[in-house]
Amino acid sequence: MSFFSKDLGAIGVDINADHLAIAETDRFGNTIKHKSIPLVTYGKKSDQTLAIIGDAAAEIVEWSVRTKKTIILEKLDFTASYSSIIGSIKSRGYRFAVKVEEVNPAFTSVIGRVKFASRYGLTIHEAAALAIARRFQEASERVPRRLDKIPDGKCGHVTLPLPVRNQGKHVWSQWRQIRKKLPVALAAHFRATKVDPLSRRKSAH
Repeated sequence: MSFFSKDLGAIGVDINADHLAIAETDRFGNTIKHKSIPLVTYGKKSDQTLAIIGDAAAEIVEWSVRTKKTIILEKLDFTASYSSIIGSIKSRGYRFAVKVEEVNPAFTSVIGRVKFASRYGLTIHEAAALAIARRFQEASERVPRRLDKIPDGKCGHVTLPLPVRNQGKHVWSQWRQIRKKLPVALAAHFRATKVDPLSRRKSAH
């Protein structure tokens, strides 16, 4: 088995405004390590920002060198801020002979949140990183049989009905249904969990 083969596993990277979420997989697409790297650049000078991004890229590349696993990014139309992060990871990867690949970003965030966050105890962004790594490995993206433990991002969960299955369509058609319904379910969930201060005072008497 050669170094940087998808059969070894992969290192998925989910890029966010204030941090990078990382998930390493084994040969079967199961997560074996995960981490969030702070990337707070607000209010920093340009040289400070570049240093922060460079340190984050160095940590990811070192991870890849140590494990001999490919770094996986999403193929996106990046804003200027994201392009500097991607460029730094690719540049450092090239310097250290590390393989960096890009995958289609379709539905990785919702797949991660729905399938893997609760299952592996990941943040929703680390779960997205796992979905990114698994896509490189061509792992299954089937919708779970139950959608009852979807993290709301604030220590709670929501439930969704299973999407309609259509044998003639790609599994992404189901994820498209879920992505459409999830924001509505989250909004209703947060409305229901918000306590009216007046009602709270009344109940105390």
